[in-house]
This record gives sequence, structure tokens and C-alpha cells, in this order.
Amino acid sequence: FYAEVNGDNEFNYNDGAPKFENFQVKDNVREQVDLMYGVKLNQGKENTPVNLNFRHALSQVAFRAKNTNPKINVEVTGVSVGHIGNQATFSFPTVNTDQNWEDVDHSDNPHDVTLPGQGTWTDAQASALKQYDVTFDAVTLTSDVKSLTCPGDNHTQASFANTLTLIPQQVAAWNPEVKGNTFNGAYFLVKCKISNIAGEQYNALTDKVLYDGYAAIPVEINWEQGKRYIYTFNFANGTGGYTPNPDDPQPVLNKIDFDLTVDDFIPVDNGDQNMDSNDSQKETTMYTVNYDNGWKIQSHEGYDSYSFKTLDAVPTKEGYNFKGWSTTQNGEVEYVAGQDINLTKANPTLYLYSVWEAQTMYTYTLTFDANNGTNVTNIPEKITITSPLESYEFTIPNVTPQKPNGWKFLYWTAVQDDNTVKYNIGDKVTVTKDAPNATVYGYWSGNATGGTNPGAEGDNPWGNKRAK
Repeated sequence: FYAEVNGDNEFNYNDGAPKFENFQVKDNVREQVDLMYGVKLNQGKENTPVNLNFRHALSQVAFRAKNTNPKINVEVTGVSVGHIGNQATFSFPTVNTDQNWEDVDHSDNPHDVTLPGQGTWTDAQASALKQYDVTFDAVTLTSDVKSLTCPGDNHTQASFANTLTLIPQQVAAWNPEVKGNTFNGAYFLVKCKISNIAGEQYNALTDKVLYDGYAAIPVEINWEQGKRYIYTFNFANGTGGYTPNPDDPQPVLNKIDFDLTVDDFIPVDNGDQNMDSNDSQKETTMYTVNYDNGWKIQSHEGYDSYSFKTLDAVPTKEGYNFKGWSTTQNGEVEYVAGQDINLTKANPTLYLYSVWEAQTMYTYTLTFDANNGTNVTNIPEKITITSPLESYEFTIPNVTPQKPNGWKFLYWTAVQDDNTVKYNIGDKVTVTKDAPNATVYGYWSGNATGGTNPGAEGDNPWGNKRAK
């Protein structure tokens, strides 16, 4: 048995070696999901329940902060983490996922727990690198640690709204000494407003603002699946890091320190999931959507029914535009990307066939007229191209016509014997579906009678001519 949560679009059974293919983290923290998986192998059809223990495939990242300096007032309204890969492929483990780990007291003591037989991720750093932002109402810091984005103690769904859920990965810290147009490693951005406290307590009207903006802080990252990483910023010595300009980062007051705590995710709701629900006699059914006879396959275990969403990925076919999916060959479109597919135990397999629309093809030509009578050699061949585009740009080739007796080829023109519009090697000649054929004409300098050519480097003073 293989099971997953929140990975329907990316799940590929892959002939018994399941994967989440090209799972991508949403940019908006409130749209990010907890990707989970479970494995229970070598199960027969005995009348006993099959219990699947789910694990978290992603890492959670949360932030806290404190200020132990009585001479400054600190307000924080946002935190970002950057240079983070947003896409990777996850391979399911080849053993059962019977164990989880739990930090019972959720303490700040260090943990080093690696469960046997975990799945594996490809390198997310090979994908697009993103900055993930979290904003919130201003939090005024005190000497006690305050949550910025941590989930609440009750672990309700709403309390996770600002907790980042990202792909496990390793990233070297940003090095501010190596300047460039982009950050060269991982970093935090802390949006903070720091004011000097001149009197006994903070006065927003009279106390001077020392810094108001983002501070960039280098951070080395080594996130593992199923763990929550809690970073606690300490503003004891003022703000810190650098101005968020990788091309010219400037120190911002003093250094911000941060501590790292590793915690577990909250346990999966209801613990082990009984795959036989409330009926130990019930058998599971494999539900499958087969696209174009094996181009892509979605499959999942279920009971009386199961729902998929059609894939976002689409096939390609030269000369055709993809329109959608049909349940019959050569049929009309019945499903498009992201649409629900509801299967039942009576009909657990669905075959979908691609629906195509032939592209309108246009034939374009470019003809070269040497425009100088006989004995002209090295004339470019006529160019013919077929394209679905409604216009096309030909490129004048690097070919120069030749003619003896003092003739020099100068360039091509759009109109015969008229050099108002001229084309040199590498220039573009545009044609359209309404005027698909073009001819360019040679323009020469030379003496038609075969004498010396005084205009070899330009237009002939005797007049540009072509042989009659």
C-alpha cells in the first residue's frame, strides 16, 4: 500500500516505485500544504486492518524573536527566507513507514533523530530559487521570546497560517563579501523598526528611529524532512546584518544573533490511518487514470470511490494544439487541466485520450534575383519555410553573388533597381500570411562594357548598372 496526502497532482505510481514528481512549493505561505506519505508493504487479503503511518515529506520553518536591550524599542512586521529551491522530486521509501518521532515537551533541547527508511528528495537547489515572505501585524519585542510565525500550542490549522512549509535542502550561507546582482546563498530578511529609548520608557513621538526597513542576515541551511526549524532572533545589540542589496551590502548597526531549535511536526491527525476504515472486511481498490496509453498514469488506493484532478502537464504534437482530454478516441473535450475526475469501485479505471486541433500552417518563401543578366554565380537558393506563425522573418544569408568583368555585388534591395530599402548579410526580411512570398534583388556596382570598375568600394560614379 502506498498513500499520500496533498500530492495528488504530482503522485506517480511509477510501476511500484512511487514518486511525487516535480512537487512545487506555493509562493504564498497560506497556500502551502503539508505533503505526507505512507508505506505498508507485503499485505495480503486477510480480514485484518491495514494501518498506514503517515510521515511529513517537507520541512517547516518558523520564527520567534526577543529584545533584551532596554535602550531600544524593536517592532517586527515581516520575515523572509531566500535563495530556496522551490521544486524537487520525492521518491517513496522501499520499507514501511511504521515509525515517527515526537518531541513530547517541544523543548528547545537539541535533537538528532533520523528515522529508518525515509524517502529521498532530489536537489531543490537545481530548481528556481525563491524568496518566501511572511508579513504580519507589528510585534513589539520584549526580553521574553515572542512568536512571529510559530504555530500555537493548540496546533490548530489556523495557527499554522504563517508557518512556512518548504522542501528539505542544504544551502550555504550568503557571503556579503562576494558582491553580485543576486544573493549567492541563503539569507533571512527581517522587516524591523528600531528606535532609541531616551527616557525611562519608549515614546513613539519623541524617541529617534535608528533604522526602519529590512535587515539581511546570512544563514546556513540544512533542513530535513519531518522537522520544524524554529529560528529565534535576538536584538540584544541592536539590529543587524546588512542592507538587502547583494551588489553593495552595508552593515546595519550591530549584529542580530539567532538561535535554532529543531522540533517535530505535529502528529498526523488521528495517528495511524486504518485503511479499512470501520470495516475490517473491506478490500481496497486501485483507482487509475491512464493518459494516452501510458503517457502519464495517476493511481491511488481507495475504497468505494476516489477523486483525482487532471494533470497540469500536457502532451505535445508537432503541427497541433492540445485542447484537452476525451474518454473516447477522436472524441470531444471532456476534461481540461485541474478538473475533478471521480471514479467508483464499479469503474475504477479511466482511459483518457488527447484531443488535438490542427494548426493552420503557412508557407513562406524568399527568392533571390541576382538582377544582373547571365554569368552570375553563387546566387543563394530560394528559401521555403512552413510555420504556424502568421508572420516570419527570413535572414539574409552570408552568400555573395559573383560576376566577372569588374562587377561588384553591393547588397540586396526590396525593389528592383531601387536601393531605398536595402538588405545586407544578416538583415531580416519579414513576410506575413497575407503576403507570404518575397523577392530581393541584387544591386551592383560596375561597368557593363567590361572596363575597369572605379566604384569597387561603393556606388559606381558611372551609375549602378545591371547587364542587359
